[in-house]
Parts: sequence; structure tokens; C-alpha cells
Amino acid sequence: MAKSIFITGCSPGGIGSALARQFHTRGHHVIASGRTTSEIDPSLSPLGITTIILDVTCSESIFSAARRVNSETGGHLDILINNAGVIHVLPFADEPVAEDWQFIKGYGLDKLRYTKEKSS
Repeated sequence: MAKSIFITGCSPGGIGSALARQFHTRGHHVIASGRTTSEIDPSLSPLGITTIILDVTCSESIFSAARRVNSETGGHLDILINNAGVIHVLPFADEPVAEDWQFIKGYGLDKLRYTKEKSS
């Protein structure tokens, strides 16, 4: 039975893009996202994979994507693969631990909690 699958972080040559292609090949309804149009693997849409913009650091982008996914899936999403990531390069010894935690919270954990609360 076909599943509806939403994958974040589907940039060219990345894990998200490869997963999107594999799930699509197996007959699933795949929705792939990226932070901007240029950051979504351009080979996905011609295959029939739905592509949407999602910047996981922006609440409005999250809610817009959630509405689109809800519309695409008829309100029933089977699988979420949250593959979106960020590169934050700094020598480990120079990075304050408190700032690391704030970055992690702001980037993902708080957005996940907030999205869950708003979608309930």
C-alpha cells in the first residue's frame, strides 16, 4: 500500500534526495522540500515528486509547508523524514556550550515543539 512521505532537506546529491527517489520508485507519494527552490534537487519534480519550499528556521515557512503537506496528503501523512540540516563550522574549543544549545534549540527542537502544538 502506498504511503505518503514528506522528506526535508532534499538538496542535489544528498541523502534526502536519494531517499525521495527510492520511495518514489517504490510507488509512494513523496513530497520533498528544501530551503529555497535552488536548493531542491531539480531532478525530483520531473519524476513526479512534489517539491515544496521549507526553511525549518522560519515559523511562517513551517506553517506554510504544513498546510501544503496537509493539502497534498488529504490530512494523512504516513512518514516524516526530517533530514534538514545546517553547517555550523567553528573550532570546537572556541564554541561556547550555552550558545551551542541555543543554536540547536532555535534550529530544530523549538520549531518541532511549536509546530506540533499548532497542528494539534
